[in-house]
Amino acid sequence: MFDKPDNQGLKDNFGYFVSDGTPPYFVNDQRGYSSIVETVVDDLNLEYNLFFEEFVYKISYQEKSGETDQKPVQVVALNQKTNKKDTFSADYVIMTFSVGVLKENHIQFTPGLPEEKMKLINMLEMKSFDKIFLKFPNYLKPFWDNSLYILYVDPIVKGRYQTWLNMNAVGGAFKNSNILMVMTQGDDVPQLKKEEVKKELVRILRAMYGSAAVEPEEILVTNWDKDLLSYGAFSIHPKGVSDSATMDICSSFGRMYMAGEMCGGHTGNVYQAYTSGSEVAQEVYNCMHNMTCNT
Repeated sequence: MFDKPDNQGLKDNFGYFVSDGTPPYFVNDQRGYSSIVETVVDDLNLEYNLFFEEFVYKISYQEKSGETDQKPVQVVALNQKTNKKDTFSADYVIMTFSVGVLKENHIQFTPGLPEEKMKLINMLEMKSFDKIFLKFPNYLKPFWDNSLYILYVDPIVKGRYQTWLNMNAVGGAFKNSNILMVMTQGDDVPQLKKEEVKKELVRILRAMYGSAAVEPEEILVTNWDKDLLSYGAFSIHPKGVSDSATMDICSSFGRMYMAGEMCGGHTGNVYQAYTSGSEVAQEVYNCMHNMTCNT
């Protein structure tokens, strides 16, 4: 479901389409997903300790404490508004870089990350999982199937545009929205221009529904591959990589801690990223105040 057909198994994915009648959940708050993060931050009262637009590109850390008079961790970032270099000092650091960012080697670590950790990181893959939303006129009578999921096998391009979601069937704020969503995995869609994507989707729809299919009035294409903060939508375990690998990838080393969606048993979603960050923050707190450090 979340990768090219030759790198995934039916056994682990068939359950995705087994429904108990509950529609999938979507965030339809007009403020966007960021409102969740902003609410959490407001409760923490971090007015003077929260920095935005800082792109970290270098982290120096001491393998042992007390080697110099400065704090053991130095983080260097480039401010995207001022284009100036900012340096932050800390006793401990929690890193939430994605697997994609780490594999691109955009962060210079001194000393480098432990060799075994980098081997595991390079074994994981960051996947392109994009959603394309097609908005049709409100006056249009839907020409597509009146079901939640619509599956299609393209005889021209294997595995492309195969999973469609009828937003009219989701309910709530999307009822009667006349929006179709198609999910793409491992395709070259991010490299295509918007009009090229639209033309291809219309071809698919007409192959599915004949002349009844019309062009959408607008489409929206996500593009996680080109996001400099992620380089992909989420990480996956390719065939041959065990779930236990994430425990080793995210293990702490010295005063350096790691968190993110790739850590734990629910790899690839926001819930895992949130819980991972919360758990690691508690771990750092215990180390700082109770001296119960794991390293």
